[in-house]
Amino acid sequence: MPFRSNEAAEVGRLQAHQYLINRLPHHLRAASAERLDQIIKEYGPVVESYPDWHPFICHDLDDRGSPRQLGLGTRIRGLDHNIFLRNAVITCPYRGHHKEVIETVQAMSELEDEAFIEAEELEVTFYGEGTVAILITCHWRKESRSGFIPKPIAVARMIESQLPLRRHAWVVRGETWQTMQHYLLGQPHGSRSSLFVDEATGQAMKTVWTALVEKGEVFGPMIKD
Repeated sequence: MPFRSNEAAEVGRLQAHQYLINRLPHHLRAASAERLDQIIKEYGPVVESYPDWHPFICHDLDDRGSPRQLGLGTRIRGLDHNIFLRNAVITCPYRGHHKEVIETVQAMSELEDEAFIEAEELEVTFYGEGTVAILITCHWRKESRSGFIPKPIAVARMIESQLPLRRHAWVVRGETWQTMQHYLLGQPHGSRSSLFVDEATGQAMKTVWTALVEKGEVFGPMIKD
């Protein structure tokens, strides 16, 4: 079945409303729903997971200099009741725990040269009355008019995120584009596109990845199905 980005985006929007709005008291829902749609329009669409090379999900070095993958929960601490967008995260920790999120984002704001990350407390209620709504945003220094992440950034960051892993893996082996789509395109995705990258960018990523793995000269022998 072909990937239809508009349909996937609408499904995500409805799921976000169900999770963040529908459990609120009725007198809060209209204003909160309007603010949610504004955020989705500016930073969306809603996604299920990030590609490995996104600033929210990246590789870092541990104390021994070996690469480790840092997910949202380890790179940005204090997250709770989350909705993920292409370039933002809405998180709703309970009051008293929300400052950890802000402090973590402030500490990591200088770690990226191609993007900067910010966090702000919102004057709106999402998820429940005992929570604090926080918006974490990723701003690319070079943006495309379409809203998708630009091709040069996506392709380069894909390579940068994957090549360090081969130096420390127990078994260096190649994996096909089909097995890596989830990690390189994010979710939801099609065969060559996702809600993060358009088809032209996805095709370029596929071409580069195939060139890296098909002869076994970079990642070792290909994994056989």
